[in-house]
Amino acid sequence: DAACAVRFLDLSGTRLTADSVGHVASAFMGQWDANGEERVIEQHSCRSAASGAFVPVLDLSHNALEDSGVEAIAQSVVRSVCLRLRNVGCTKDGLQKLLKCHEWIVELDVGRNPIGVVDLTGLFSVVKSSKQWEVLNISRLAVLAGFEYTANLVTPEMVECLRKAPGLKDVDCSENRLDDDRAKIIVEAVKDSETDRLQRLAMNESGCGILTAEALKAVLSQRAMLSGRVPYGSSRCTALRILELRGNKLHDDCMKIFSQGLGDSISLEKLILAGESLEATHGALMVSKLKVENWDVLDWRQQPRRPFKRSFVPFDPDAVESFGGAAKVAKREFLQHQCLRLCAMAEIARAHDSDLDTSPSNLRGILNIVQTNPILSLLLVCFVPLGFTSHALGLQPSYVFGCNFMAIIPLAWIIGKSTEDLSAAVGQTMGGLLNASFGNLVEMLLVIAGIRRNQVVVVQCTLLGSILSNLLLVMGCAFLLGGWFYATQKYSQQGASTQCTLLALSVFSIALPTLYAKILEETQEFEHMLQVSRWSSVFLLVTYAAYLYFQLGTHQALFEDLSGEEEEEVPDLTPGFAAVVLAVATVVTSYSTDFLIDSIEGTVEKYDLSQEFIGIILLPIIGNAAEHYTAITVAMRNKMDLALGVAAGSSCQMALLVTPFSVLVGWAFDREMSLDFHSFQVAVLFISVFLASSILSNGTSNWLEGLMLLVTYIVLALIYFFEGAGKGHSLAVLD
Repeated sequence: DAACAVRFLDLSGTRLTADSVGHVASAFMGQWDANGEERVIEQHSCRSAASGAFVPVLDLSHNALEDSGVEAIAQSVVRSVCLRLRNVGCTKDGLQKLLKCHEWIVELDVGRNPIGVVDLTGLFSVVKSSKQWEVLNISRLAVLAGFEYTANLVTPEMVECLRKAPGLKDVDCSENRLDDDRAKIIVEAVKDSETDRLQRLAMNESGCGILTAEALKAVLSQRAMLSGRVPYGSSRCTALRILELRGNKLHDDCMKIFSQGLGDSISLEKLILAGESLEATHGALMVSKLKVENWDVLDWRQQPRRPFKRSFVPFDPDAVESFGGAAKVAKREFLQHQCLRLCAMAEIARAHDSDLDTSPSNLRGILNIVQTNPILSLLLVCFVPLGFTSHALGLQPSYVFGCNFMAIIPLAWIIGKSTEDLSAAVGQTMGGLLNASFGNLVEMLLVIAGIRRNQVVVVQCTLLGSILSNLLLVMGCAFLLGGWFYATQKYSQQGASTQCTLLALSVFSIALPTLYAKILEETQEFEHMLQVSRWSSVFLLVTYAAYLYFQLGTHQALFEDLSGEEEEEVPDLTPGFAAVVLAVATVVTSYSTDFLIDSIEGTVEKYDLSQEFIGIILLPIIGNAAEHYTAITVAMRNKMDLALGVAAGSSCQMALLVTPFSVLVGWAFDREMSLDFHSFQVAVLFISVFLASSILSNGTSNWLEGLMLLVTYIVLALIYFFEGAGKGHSLAVLD
């Protein structure tokens, strides 16, 4: 409607492409009807356009625009002073095209785009010369451009821009892994600014997660802030009003300087201290020096994205007594204004007022688990007792197999849930190790039970089936159902490439011993092949340990979600109770797997099935059913990195952890468990890894690729289903 002026158009995450963005934007733009005056939209000063369609705020983030789409925006008649292009695949070429229309821009957000450090030179030059440019967001740029550490983001051009930009009020360079020296250079540049207009400087999660005392001292000395929001009404920030230290490890030395730097002249409106390593000794000293009337919010949390949970900071009684009165005042203000977050002050307020109780309850957690997963809860209650009873009564093997098959599915879910809740309390690194170790616990128990009963064929088929199930079935369902809601989905190409390379290594490690055994074809040489398999398994475990260090340590950014929307689930169980549940579920699962393995031969004979169909198709389902459901649901929410972490990541764990683990278990029980798989199985594994690697090579997915993976898995299942009857007709024992 020509009579209506659109002031805020949010098209983020709507599957726009380069071909459609120009048409859609032009169709919905009204004419700006102001005559030179300024209007404030979303707290940003927006100046009128002389001609053409104009929208003050245009948000096109999280769309697959790429450089061609950004160029279409720059060349269209649409003008927007607040332009948000976060995570759209823009590179230096698209940025250069966009800067040609910089005369309209007041705010530009190009965070989470693969733009390198060198490519920002032109951007800083434009901002420095522009009188109206107020907001610049360059968070997490160079990380996605391929740099592990991006301290080089602090270039002379950036420093000059911070010092001389006449209109700049807000700069966000968070998540670029600045070291402490570079962070101090940025702060000093703000301190020496010639315009004194910069009101917000965001460096969240900087310094590789650590912001040390020197940088903090420099910040406090010149009244700048690391992060926060201030009103845009004043020409300069004369006092620190909102101080937010998120994602930085503040130790005691930082807190000493913090407590000394805060004086009576500073009137804080918001004080947020959140980090992974916040100690209470000097924290209590700092808080005790603040007057109650000088602050409205004290949010002392370690996990800023997990509201209304108990504090993980061990306050001592003296610390509680020193500012217990402040907690009462804060609670009263919260009831009056509903503007305060006291989620982490439960330990303080509980000492003075029992009404504020945010500690987790195991009973509430169990009820929540049952309510959110009623089907699995019902399976747990029904089939776990039936599995034990059927084995104790000596019923037919098929009944024992069916009951324990259905029982292990919810038991695997309980193991995964308790592992997640336990991991949430031990930190990111230890949590990742716990998930990597206990995430395949069911498969490991199946391996141990099968090797103890000399069911080597079933064990090998189960290992192969778990890899194929994750690569073909889970990934195929995720791509198909995710592509049904999103035309094109993106994920980290570098992370997927690393996982594909590890899968290729697993094919290599299995194929060579198999070819070695087939070429020799002599019984007396089997011992040599066993030695090759066992020592190869040792090196595969070393490779898996290196992969964990690569994923959780040095190159963690490669495996993060590109959508930028990281949801952290709140634990339902306390760490101690979760550990008890994990131990009990492990013991019960070990018995159920023993009963299941004992009943395989009778089930094969009764239903005329092959051992390979049992091992490759059926058994992988019970260990990963809950994980499969998780991968599909997150893919339907356009979180493909999480989905691939379950699918391709689980395949890597099976190939590099569980497979060599099975060989070492066979070594311990003196069984002939080796990496000598059947030739047909090796061929199937090679084709599956090749197909998955080809699909994951471009960093995007669609529903057709998922359909191809599913069809491959269905054909494979049909081959093993119609393969033959009984143990004697299995491909695993026929040449």
